[in-house]
Amino acid sequence: MKNIIIIITIFFTTFSFSQSKLNNYKYILVPNQFEFQRSPDIHQINSLTKFLFNKAGFTVFLTNESYPNDLAENRCKALTTRIINNPNIFSTRVTIELLDCNNNIVFTTRQGKSKLKDYRKAYNEAIRAAFRDIENVNYQYKPIPKPEIREKTKENKVVSKTVIKDVTLPKSVVKKEKRVPKKIVVAEVSNKNIVGKYQIGDYGICTIVKDNHNFKILSGDENFEIAKAYKTSQPNIFIVKWVAYKQPQLMQLTKQGNIKIDTVKGVKEYNRKN
Repeated sequence: MKNIIIIITIFFTTFSFSQSKLNNYKYILVPNQFEFQRSPDIHQINSLTKFLFNKAGFTVFLTNESYPNDLAENRCKALTTRIINNPNIFSTRVTIELLDCNNNIVFTTRQGKSKLKDYRKAYNEAIRAAFRDIENVNYQYKPIPKPEIREKTKENKVVSKTVIKDVTLPKSVVKKEKRVPKKIVVAEVSNKNIVGKYQIGDYGICTIVKDNHNFKILSGDENFEIAKAYKTSQPNIFIVKWVAYKQPQLMQLTKQGNIKIDTVKGVKEYNRKN
């Protein structure tokens, strides 16, 4: 009996902590296509997920939609949705996870299940069942207060100074920007613009377009966003932050107008198609 009470206490303590953290995020992002899907919004899973978040009081965007300025400048204001699909021969089973901009899990629901045979109806029922944990949060956005820096005046009096400038890039991106791979030649500056179409591995023909002062990479006929590219101090070097929240990578525009991306498996070059 004592062990049961301890387990229940731990559960509610953990849930309350996760609930309070969830309230610190202003936006929710829902991928246009989850990893287990064969095509965007198959069985209307993505549009249903967005609908449920909206209904629960969140401000939510699909990853291929336009973002408000504060989110476009600082992706750490949002949590990204991930659905873990774990079916068996008897039922459809899903768990919903919310991840921050550094790919840390902030919130996880219990598993939602459905024994319906029709895939669309089964995913609908399972996702709604898992979503009850998110609805029970009673979400209300409460931004984290900006930190104060205490400094001394000439009269040696301590005063408070509020920091009002948001971080414009995730910390992981800033750290990655300092690292320039040996295989990427920074000095080789291209006279071409990064904007254009490229053949990027499994993504196929992708388009890099201007996005305010930076760029975004679009894939497929639906032009859904797969990454953002941020400028650096080098005119032909960019930081790539993937929507899937893999590690940020360096990207170089070569003299020939192609792009090189520093992946975990080495530098890969992708050809320009226009």
